[in-house]
Amino acid sequence: MKSEDDLQLNEEKLVSENTERIIENELIPVIAASETSGIGILTTELKPPPIGLCPKNIWERNVKIKRLNEVSSAIARYYQAGLKINPEWIEEYNELVEIVSKY
Repeated sequence: MKSEDDLQLNEEKLVSENTERIIENELIPVIAASETSGIGILTTELKPPPIGLCPKNIWERNVKIKRLNEVSSAIARYYQAGLKINPEWIEEYNELVEIVSKY
């Protein structure tokens, strides 16, 4: 009597040339025969679609958050060094905080 592992290995040994193929977005079923039993098994092989594009609103949010982190890090570095902080950085920081808080 065959174990479950043996049965699984037999399923994995199906001849790949005889499995279902996707041709021009159409499924064409083909019966694949098991090497040991000779019984035909109908298999399905689905190809996932390619990775698309990140939604624009999510991309914009991520860009704004990254810029906010960069500006706040620069402000912190200048503060810790005892240097004068550029007023444009403070303005940009405040603008970005408002924008990011809306998301």
